[in-house]
Amino acid sequence: MLVPHFSQRASIKEMLTHLDAWQARHQTALNGLGIDSKTALCINKTGRAVVYGQGGVYFYLASDHIYEESLQFQHRYQALQLLAQHKFDFGLKAATGLEQSLAPARQEEQLDQTLFLGGSGLPAQNRRLLQDLLQSCQPETVGIVSGQDPGKANALRQLLLGLGVKEVFILQAVSGFEPSLPAESVLASDAFVFVGNEPDDLFEYLQQQQTGQALMEGLQQPRIACAFLGEDVRYAGAAFVANYRDKWAASEGRLTFRKGLGLLKTTTIMPHFGLEKECIENVNAGLPFLMLRDSLAYGLWLQDSMYVKCRPQYGMVWLSAHGGRPAILMKNTQSKIAYPLAYRGPSPNLAAFDNMLVARVDSSGAILGMQAGQEESGPRQHHDWLMVYPNPVRNSFQLLFYGNQSGRYSLILQDEEGNVLQKMTRLVFPQKPAITLDASTLSGGSYVLVVYQKDKGIVKKLKVLK
Repeated sequence: MLVPHFSQRASIKEMLTHLDAWQARHQTALNGLGIDSKTALCINKTGRAVVYGQGGVYFYLASDHIYEESLQFQHRYQALQLLAQHKFDFGLKAATGLEQSLAPARQEEQLDQTLFLGGSGLPAQNRRLLQDLLQSCQPETVGIVSGQDPGKANALRQLLLGLGVKEVFILQAVSGFEPSLPAESVLASDAFVFVGNEPDDLFEYLQQQQTGQALMEGLQQPRIACAFLGEDVRYAGAAFVANYRDKWAASEGRLTFRKGLGLLKTTTIMPHFGLEKECIENVNAGLPFLMLRDSLAYGLWLQDSMYVKCRPQYGMVWLSAHGGRPAILMKNTQSKIAYPLAYRGPSPNLAAFDNMLVARVDSSGAILGMQAGQEESGPRQHHDWLMVYPNPVRNSFQLLFYGNQSGRYSLILQDEEGNVLQKMTRLVFPQKPAITLDASTLSGGSYVLVVYQKDKGIVKKLKVLK
Protein backbone atom coordinates (compact mmCIF):
# COMPACT_ATOMS: atom_id res chain seq x y z
CA MET A 1 0.00 0.00 0.00
CA LEU A 2 1.47 3.33 -1.09
CA VAL A 3 0.63 6.58 0.76
CA PRO A 4 2.02 9.84 -0.70
CA HIS A 5 2.51 12.98 1.43
CA PHE A 6 2.72 10.54 4.33
CA SER A 7 3.84 12.69 7.26
CA GLN A 8 1.81 15.65 6.09
CA ARG A 9 -1.52 13.86 5.58
CA ALA A 10 -1.47 10.45 7.26
CA SER A 11 -0.28 8.81 10.45
CA ILE A 12 1.35 5.59 11.54
CA LYS A 13 -1.97 4.65 13.15
CA GLU A 14 -3.88 4.94 9.88
CA MET A 15 -1.23 2.97 8.00
CA LEU A 16 -1.30 0.04 10.45
CA THR A 17 -5.10 0.06 10.59
CA HIS A 18 -5.34 -0.40 6.82
CA LEU A 19 -2.59 -3.03 6.70
CA ASP A 20 -4.20 -5.08 9.47
CA ALA A 21 -7.65 -4.78 7.86
CA TRP A 22 -6.27 -6.03 4.54
CA GLN A 23 -4.55 -8.97 6.20
CA ALA A 24 -7.71 -9.93 8.11
CA ARG A 25 -9.89 -9.66 4.99
CA HIS A 26 -7.62 -11.36 2.47
CA GLN A 27 -5.55 -13.65 4.72
CA THR A 28 -2.37 -12.40 3.11
CA ALA A 29 0.24 -9.91 4.29
CA LEU A 30 0.52 -6.44 2.80
CA ASN A 31 3.48 -4.09 3.11
CA GLY A 32 3.12 -0.34 3.61
CA LEU A 33 5.15 2.41 1.93
CA GLY A 34 4.82 6.09 2.84
CA ILE A 35 6.59 8.93 1.02
CA ASP A 36 6.78 12.51 2.27
CA SER A 37 6.16 15.64 0.25
CA LYS A 38 9.21 16.94 -1.66
CA THR A 39 10.64 13.42 -1.54
CA ALA A 40 11.12 10.71 -4.18
CA LEU A 41 11.96 7.01 -4.12
CA CYS A 42 13.62 5.97 -7.37
CA ILE A 43 13.53 2.21 -8.08
CA ASN A 44 15.48 0.48 -10.85
CA LYS A 45 14.49 -2.73 -12.62
CA THR A 46 16.49 -4.87 -10.18
CA GLY A 47 14.41 -3.67 -7.23
CA ARG A 48 17.03 -1.39 -5.75
CA ALA A 49 15.88 2.05 -4.66
CA VAL A 50 17.42 5.38 -3.64
CA VAL A 51 15.78 8.19 -1.63
CA TYR A 52 15.98 11.79 -2.87
CA GLY A 53 14.56 15.01 -1.48
CA GLN A 54 13.88 16.73 1.81
CA GLY A 55 11.63 14.30 3.69
CA GLY A 56 11.48 10.66 4.65
CA VAL A 57 10.40 7.36 3.14
CA TYR A 58 8.65 4.94 5.51
CA PHE A 59 8.54 1.16 5.10
CA TYR A 60 6.20 -1.08 7.13
CA LEU A 61 7.06 -4.66 6.24
CA ALA A 62 4.75 -7.46 7.35
CA SER A 63 6.96 -9.39 9.72
CA ASP A 64 5.34 -12.46 11.21
CA HIS A 65 8.80 -14.00 10.91
CA ILE A 66 10.21 -11.31 13.20
CA TYR A 67 9.80 -12.40 16.80
CA GLU A 68 10.24 -10.40 19.96
CA GLU A 69 9.67 -12.45 23.08
CA SER A 70 8.30 -9.42 24.91
CA LEU A 71 5.86 -8.49 22.13
CA GLN A 72 3.21 -11.10 21.38
CA PHE A 73 1.20 -9.80 18.42
CA GLN A 74 -0.90 -11.33 15.73
CA HIS A 75 0.25 -8.71 13.19
CA ARG A 76 3.51 -6.83 13.54
CA TYR A 77 5.67 -4.89 11.14
CA GLN A 78 9.31 -4.10 10.70
CA ALA A 79 9.54 -0.32 10.45
CA LEU A 80 12.26 1.44 8.46
CA GLN A 81 12.61 5.16 7.91
CA LEU A 82 15.07 6.43 5.29
CA LEU A 83 16.28 9.88 4.26
CA ALA A 84 18.10 11.33 1.27
CA GLN A 85 20.74 9.08 -0.34
CA HIS A 86 19.78 6.04 1.71
CA LYS A 87 19.17 2.90 -0.33
CA PHE A 88 16.71 0.03 -0.07
CA ASP A 89 16.76 -3.38 -1.75
CA PHE A 90 13.20 -4.66 -2.28
CA GLY A 91 14.47 -8.17 -2.94
CA LEU A 92 16.43 -8.43 0.29
CA LYS A 93 14.13 -6.05 2.21
CA ALA A 94 17.23 -4.35 3.57
CA ALA A 95 18.52 -0.79 3.78
CA THR A 96 22.04 0.54 3.27
CA GLY A 97 23.63 3.86 4.09
CA LEU A 98 22.92 3.76 7.82
CA GLU A 99 26.28 3.35 9.48
CA GLN A 100 25.89 4.23 13.13
CA SER A 101 24.70 1.44 15.43
CA LEU A 102 22.65 2.11 18.54
CA ALA A 103 21.60 -0.15 21.41
CA PRO A 104 18.99 1.09 23.89
CA ALA A 105 20.36 1.89 27.34
CA ARG A 106 17.76 -0.47 28.85
CA GLN A 107 16.30 -3.23 26.74
CA GLU A 108 13.26 -3.89 28.91
CA GLU A 109 10.85 -1.93 31.05
CA GLN A 110 10.74 -2.29 34.83
CA LEU A 111 7.83 -1.10 36.93
CA ASP A 112 6.56 -1.20 40.50
CA GLN A 113 3.43 0.94 40.15
CA THR A 114 0.24 0.50 38.17
CA LEU A 115 -0.13 3.23 35.54
CA PHE A 116 -3.20 4.33 33.60
CA LEU A 117 -2.73 6.50 30.50
CA GLY A 118 -5.92 8.10 29.20
CA GLY A 119 -6.15 9.17 25.58
CA SER A 120 -8.63 11.91 26.45
CA GLY A 121 -8.28 14.73 28.95
CA LEU A 122 -12.05 15.08 29.41
CA PRO A 123 -13.24 13.70 32.77
CA ALA A 124 -16.46 12.22 31.38
CA GLN A 125 -14.52 10.13 28.83
CA ASN A 126 -12.32 8.64 31.56
CA ARG A 127 -15.03 7.07 33.71
CA ARG A 128 -14.06 3.55 32.66
CA LEU A 129 -10.38 4.26 33.35
CA LEU A 130 -11.20 5.55 36.83
CA GLN A 131 -13.36 2.52 37.57
CA ASP A 132 -10.45 0.29 36.58
CA LEU A 133 -8.10 2.31 38.79
CA LEU A 134 -10.43 1.99 41.79
CA GLN A 135 -10.81 -1.73 41.22
CA SER A 136 -7.03 -2.15 40.95
CA CYS A 137 -5.99 -0.48 44.20
CA GLN A 138 -9.25 0.28 46.06
CA PRO A 139 -8.00 3.69 47.27
CA GLU A 140 -9.51 5.54 50.19
CA THR A 141 -7.70 8.79 49.32
CA VAL A 142 -7.00 10.10 45.81
CA GLY A 143 -4.98 13.19 44.96
CA ILE A 144 -5.72 15.09 41.75
CA VAL A 145 -2.71 17.01 40.41
CA SER A 146 -3.86 19.91 38.26
CA GLY A 147 -2.56 23.08 36.64
CA GLN A 148 -3.72 26.67 36.96
CA ASP A 149 -7.25 25.94 35.73
CA PRO A 150 -8.88 23.56 38.24
CA GLY A 151 -12.02 23.04 36.14
CA LYS A 152 -11.19 19.52 34.98
CA ALA A 153 -9.86 18.63 38.44
CA ASN A 154 -13.14 19.68 40.08
CA ALA A 155 -15.12 17.59 37.59
CA LEU A 156 -12.86 14.60 38.28
CA ARG A 157 -13.27 15.07 42.02
CA GLN A 158 -17.05 14.86 41.74
CA LEU A 159 -16.74 11.80 39.51
CA LEU A 160 -14.42 10.01 41.96
CA LEU A 161 -16.62 10.83 44.94
CA GLY A 162 -19.58 9.47 43.01
CA LEU A 163 -17.64 6.24 42.41
CA GLY A 164 -17.19 5.76 46.15
CA VAL A 165 -13.80 7.27 47.03
CA LYS A 166 -13.88 8.57 50.61
CA GLU A 167 -11.52 11.53 50.21
CA VAL A 168 -10.37 13.40 47.10
CA PHE A 169 -8.10 16.44 47.31
CA ILE A 170 -6.72 18.72 44.58
CA LEU A 171 -3.10 19.85 44.31
CA GLN A 172 -2.56 22.78 41.96
CA ALA A 173 0.93 22.14 40.64
CA VAL A 174 1.80 25.79 40.11
CA SER A 175 4.94 27.54 41.30
CA GLY A 176 4.25 29.72 44.32
CA PHE A 177 1.04 27.88 45.19
CA GLU A 178 1.49 26.07 48.49
CA PRO A 179 -1.73 24.43 49.68
CA SER A 180 -2.69 24.09 53.32
CA LEU A 181 -2.56 20.32 52.85
CA PRO A 182 0.53 18.95 54.67
CA ALA A 183 3.09 16.84 52.85
CA GLU A 184 2.23 13.90 55.11
CA SER A 185 -1.28 13.81 53.65
CA VAL A 186 0.15 13.66 50.14
CA LEU A 187 2.37 10.73 51.09
CA ALA A 188 -0.62 8.94 52.62
CA SER A 189 -2.55 8.98 49.33
CA ASP A 190 -3.33 5.69 47.62
CA ALA A 191 -3.60 7.03 44.05
CA PHE A 192 -2.89 10.14 42.00
CA VAL A 193 -4.58 11.50 38.88
CA PHE A 194 -2.84 14.08 36.65
CA VAL A 195 -4.85 16.36 34.38
CA GLY A 196 -4.45 19.83 32.86
CA ASN A 197 -0.79 20.39 33.78
CA GLU A 198 1.78 22.41 31.84
CA PRO A 199 5.30 20.94 31.85
CA ASP A 200 7.12 24.05 33.09
CA ASP A 201 4.73 24.55 36.00
CA LEU A 202 4.55 20.86 36.92
CA PHE A 203 8.27 20.13 37.02
CA GLU A 204 9.11 23.37 38.82
CA TYR A 205 6.45 22.51 41.40
CA LEU A 206 7.82 18.99 41.89
CA GLN A 207 11.33 20.31 42.43
CA GLN A 208 10.72 23.41 44.56
CA GLN A 209 7.53 23.03 46.59
CA GLN A 210 7.35 20.93 49.76
CA THR A 211 4.16 19.16 48.72
CA GLY A 212 5.62 18.74 45.23
CA GLN A 213 8.62 16.90 46.64
CA ALA A 214 6.27 14.75 48.74
CA LEU A 215 4.25 14.02 45.61
CA MET A 216 7.37 12.94 43.73
CA GLU A 217 8.27 10.64 46.61
CA GLY A 218 4.74 9.24 46.69
CA LEU A 219 4.80 8.44 42.98
CA GLN A 220 7.70 6.05 43.53
CA GLN A 221 5.84 3.86 46.03
CA PRO A 222 5.02 0.34 44.77
CA ARG A 223 1.50 0.46 46.20
CA ILE A 224 0.58 3.60 44.25
CA ALA A 225 -1.66 3.67 41.19
CA CYS A 226 -1.25 6.71 38.95
CA ALA A 227 -3.48 7.95 36.14
CA PHE A 228 -2.37 10.51 33.55
CA LEU A 229 -5.12 11.96 31.38
CA GLY A 230 -4.93 13.62 27.97
CA GLU A 231 -1.73 15.52 27.30
CA ASP A 232 -0.47 14.69 30.79
CA VAL A 233 0.30 11.12 29.67
CA ARG A 234 3.54 12.50 28.20
CA TYR A 235 4.99 13.05 31.66
CA ALA A 236 4.78 9.40 32.75
CA GLY A 237 7.56 8.32 30.39
CA ALA A 238 11.31 8.77 30.45
CA ALA A 239 11.26 11.73 28.03
CA PHE A 240 8.64 13.52 25.95
CA VAL A 241 8.07 15.74 22.94
CA ALA A 242 7.28 19.07 24.56
CA ASN A 243 5.78 21.05 21.66
CA TYR A 244 4.35 18.53 19.23
CA ARG A 245 1.39 20.83 18.47
CA ASP A 246 3.66 23.39 16.78
CA LYS A 247 2.93 23.48 13.06
CA TRP A 248 5.60 21.67 11.00
CA ALA A 249 7.98 21.68 13.96
CA ALA A 250 9.52 18.37 12.88
CA SER A 251 10.47 19.41 9.36
CA GLU A 252 11.66 22.84 10.47
CA GLY A 253 13.72 21.50 13.36
CA ARG A 254 11.70 23.18 16.10
CA LEU A 255 10.63 20.11 18.07
CA THR A 256 11.87 20.28 21.65
CA PHE A 257 12.26 17.41 24.08
CA ARG A 258 12.07 17.23 27.86
CA LYS A 259 12.87 14.74 30.59
CA GLY A 260 9.74 13.10 32.02
CA LEU A 261 8.87 11.62 35.39
CA GLY A 262 10.40 8.29 34.39
CA LEU A 263 7.72 6.06 35.91
CA LEU A 264 8.07 4.19 32.62
CA LYS A 265 11.84 4.16 32.43
CA THR A 266 12.35 3.10 28.81
CA THR A 267 9.30 4.62 27.13
CA THR A 268 8.14 7.85 25.51
CA ILE A 269 4.43 8.55 24.93
CA MET A 270 2.47 10.58 22.37
CA PRO A 271 -0.88 11.61 23.90
CA HIS A 272 -3.39 11.13 21.08
CA PHE A 273 -4.11 11.35 17.37
CA GLY A 274 -6.84 13.97 17.57
CA LEU A 275 -4.61 16.66 16.11
CA GLU A 276 -4.86 19.17 13.34
CA LYS A 277 -3.59 17.69 10.08
CA GLU A 278 -0.62 20.04 9.89
CA CYS A 279 0.67 18.55 13.17
CA ILE A 280 0.61 14.94 11.94
CA GLU A 281 4.26 15.20 10.87
CA ASN A 282 5.26 15.95 14.46
CA VAL A 283 3.25 12.97 15.71
CA ASN A 284 4.95 10.59 13.28
CA ALA A 285 8.48 11.94 13.60
CA GLY A 286 8.72 12.97 17.24
CA LEU A 287 8.65 9.63 19.03
CA PRO A 288 11.11 7.59 16.92
CA PHE A 289 13.50 10.56 16.86
CA LEU A 290 13.34 10.79 20.66
CA MET A 291 13.67 7.02 21.07
CA LEU A 292 16.91 7.06 19.11
CA ARG A 293 18.25 10.27 20.61
CA ASP A 294 17.73 9.11 24.21
CA SER A 295 18.27 5.35 23.65
CA LEU A 296 14.74 4.44 24.70
CA ALA A 297 13.30 1.00 24.10
CA TYR A 298 9.63 1.90 23.44
CA GLY A 299 7.44 4.55 21.84
CA LEU A 300 3.70 4.55 22.53
CA TRP A 301 0.95 6.39 20.60
CA LEU A 302 -2.52 6.72 22.16
CA GLN A 303 -5.93 7.56 20.74
CA ASP A 304 -8.89 9.55 22.02
CA SER A 305 -11.55 7.80 24.12
CA MET A 306 -9.32 4.89 25.13
CA TYR A 307 -6.76 4.17 27.81
CA VAL A 308 -3.67 2.07 28.36
CA LYS A 309 -2.96 0.13 31.54
CA CYS A 310 0.62 -0.74 32.44
CA ARG A 311 1.12 -2.92 35.50
CA PRO A 312 3.45 -5.45 37.14
CA GLN A 313 1.82 -8.87 37.01
CA TYR A 314 3.07 -12.47 37.20
CA GLY A 315 6.64 -11.19 37.50
CA MET A 316 6.37 -9.26 34.23
CA VAL A 317 5.43 -5.75 33.11
CA TRP A 318 2.19 -5.83 31.12
CA LEU A 319 0.74 -3.18 28.84
CA SER A 320 -2.82 -3.42 27.50
CA ALA A 321 -5.18 -1.05 25.67
CA HIS A 322 -8.86 -0.67 26.56
CA GLY A 323 -11.90 1.23 25.35
CA GLY A 324 -12.39 -0.37 21.95
CA ARG A 325 -9.36 1.21 20.30
CA PRO A 326 -5.78 -0.06 20.12
CA ALA A 327 -2.59 1.73 21.02
CA ILE A 328 0.44 1.72 18.72
CA LEU A 329 3.69 0.44 20.21
CA MET A 330 7.11 0.76 18.61
CA LYS A 331 10.13 -1.13 19.92
CA ASN A 332 13.73 -0.16 19.30
CA THR A 333 15.35 -3.45 18.30
CA GLN A 334 18.91 -2.11 18.10
CA SER A 335 18.57 -0.33 14.79
CA LYS A 336 21.33 1.04 12.70
CA ILE A 337 20.61 4.74 12.61
CA ALA A 338 21.54 8.01 10.96
CA TYR A 339 21.22 11.60 12.12
CA PRO A 340 19.54 11.29 15.52
CA LEU A 341 21.64 14.16 16.88
CA ALA A 342 23.80 16.18 14.54
CA TYR A 343 21.83 16.15 11.28
CA ARG A 344 21.26 19.66 9.93
CA GLY A 345 19.55 18.84 6.66
CA PRO A 346 16.13 19.98 5.45
CA SER A 347 14.31 17.86 8.07
CA PRO A 348 16.42 17.99 11.26
CA ASN A 349 13.94 16.10 13.45
CA LEU A 350 13.66 13.10 11.14
CA ALA A 351 15.86 10.18 12.15
CA ALA A 352 16.63 7.28 9.85
CA PHE A 353 16.53 3.73 11.18
CA ASP A 354 16.31 0.23 9.78
CA ASN A 355 14.94 -2.15 12.39
CA MET A 356 12.11 -0.95 14.59
CA LEU A 357 9.21 -3.25 15.39
CA VAL A 358 5.73 -1.70 15.41
CA ALA A 359 2.27 -3.12 16.07
CA ARG A 360 -1.15 -2.33 17.45
CA VAL A 361 -1.80 -3.34 21.07
CA ASP A 362 -5.30 -4.31 22.18
CA SER A 363 -6.76 -5.54 25.47
CA SER A 364 -4.85 -8.83 25.29
CA GLY A 365 -1.73 -6.74 25.77
CA ALA A 366 2.02 -7.01 25.41
CA ILE A 367 4.88 -7.74 27.78
CA LEU A 368 7.38 -4.89 28.09
CA GLY A 369 9.81 -6.51 30.52
CA MET A 370 10.32 -7.84 34.02
CA GLN A 371 8.81 -6.51 37.23
CA ALA A 372 11.14 -4.15 39.07
CA GLY A 373 13.45 -6.00 41.44
CA GLN A 374 13.45 -9.19 39.37
CA GLU A 375 16.38 -10.13 37.20
CA GLU A 376 16.28 -12.21 34.07
CA SER A 377 18.46 -15.25 34.66
CA GLY A 378 20.47 -16.65 31.79
CA PRO A 379 19.93 -16.15 28.08
CA ARG A 380 16.46 -15.62 26.66
CA GLN A 381 14.69 -18.78 25.62
CA HIS A 382 14.06 -19.28 21.92
CA HIS A 383 10.63 -18.12 20.88
CA ASP A 384 9.23 -21.51 19.82
CA TRP A 385 9.48 -23.19 23.23
CA LEU A 386 5.67 -23.31 23.44
CA MET A 387 3.03 -24.10 20.84
CA VAL A 388 -0.76 -24.19 21.19
CA TYR A 389 -2.35 -26.92 19.07
CA PRO A 390 -4.89 -26.80 17.58
CA ASN A 391 -5.65 -23.09 17.48
CA PRO A 392 -8.50 -22.22 16.84
CA VAL A 393 -9.88 -24.82 19.26
CA ARG A 394 -13.31 -26.36 19.87
CA ASN A 395 -13.27 -28.78 22.82
CA SER A 396 -9.66 -29.32 23.92
CA PHE A 397 -6.14 -28.29 23.00
CA GLN A 398 -2.55 -29.07 23.88
CA LEU A 399 0.37 -26.98 25.04
CA LEU A 400 3.47 -28.45 23.39
CA PHE A 401 6.79 -27.59 25.07
CA TYR A 402 10.08 -27.64 23.16
CA GLY A 403 13.72 -27.54 24.18
CA ASN A 404 13.76 -29.34 27.56
CA GLN A 405 11.12 -27.07 29.09
CA SER A 406 10.26 -29.36 31.99
CA GLY A 407 9.14 -28.29 35.45
CA ARG A 408 6.14 -26.66 37.12
CA TYR A 409 4.31 -23.99 35.12
CA SER A 410 1.62 -21.53 36.15
CA LEU A 411 -1.21 -21.00 33.66
CA ILE A 412 -3.66 -18.10 33.59
CA LEU A 413 -6.58 -17.79 31.19
CA GLN A 414 -7.98 -14.30 30.63
CA ASP A 415 -10.69 -12.81 28.47
CA GLU A 416 -9.89 -9.95 26.10
CA GLU A 417 -10.62 -7.37 28.79
CA GLY A 418 -7.95 -8.84 31.05
CA ASN A 419 -10.35 -10.54 33.49
CA VAL A 420 -8.86 -13.72 34.95
CA LEU A 421 -11.10 -16.73 34.22
CA GLN A 422 -8.91 -19.61 35.38
CA LYS A 423 -5.66 -20.13 37.27
CA MET A 424 -3.86 -23.45 37.46
CA THR A 425 -0.46 -25.10 37.79
CA ARG A 426 0.75 -28.06 35.76
CA LEU A 427 3.85 -30.24 35.73
CA VAL A 428 5.68 -30.81 32.45
CA PHE A 429 7.80 -33.98 32.30
CA PRO A 430 10.80 -34.45 29.97
CA GLN A 431 9.39 -37.72 28.62
CA LYS A 432 6.00 -36.10 27.87
CA PRO A 433 6.44 -32.35 27.25
CA ALA A 434 2.74 -31.61 26.67
CA ILE A 435 -0.33 -30.50 28.61
CA THR A 436 -3.91 -31.16 27.50
CA LEU A 437 -6.48 -28.55 28.53
CA ASP A 438 -10.28 -28.55 28.34
CA ALA A 439 -12.02 -25.76 26.41
CA SER A 440 -15.50 -27.26 26.26
CA THR A 441 -16.91 -24.86 28.88
CA LEU A 442 -15.57 -21.73 27.17
CA SER A 443 -17.82 -19.59 25.01
CA GLY A 444 -16.79 -18.79 21.48
CA GLY A 445 -14.38 -15.88 21.17
CA SER A 446 -10.79 -14.80 21.80
CA TYR A 447 -8.84 -15.46 24.99
CA VAL A 448 -5.36 -14.84 26.34
CA LEU A 449 -3.32 -17.67 27.84
CA VAL A 450 -0.32 -16.81 30.04
CA VAL A 451 2.22 -19.57 30.71
CA TYR A 452 5.12 -18.73 32.98
CA GLN A 453 7.76 -19.80 35.46
CA LYS A 454 9.62 -17.47 37.79
CA ASP A 455 12.26 -16.56 35.19
CA LYS A 456 10.34 -16.60 31.92
CA GLY A 457 6.87 -16.28 30.51
CA ILE A 458 4.98 -16.30 27.24
CA VAL A 459 1.56 -15.11 26.09
CA LYS A 460 -0.58 -16.90 23.52
CA LYS A 461 -3.83 -15.83 21.93
CA LEU A 462 -6.46 -18.57 21.93
CA LYS A 463 -9.42 -18.62 19.55
CA VAL A 464 -12.40 -20.75 20.62
CA LEU A 465 -14.97 -21.81 18.01
CA LYS A 466 -18.48 -22.88 19.01
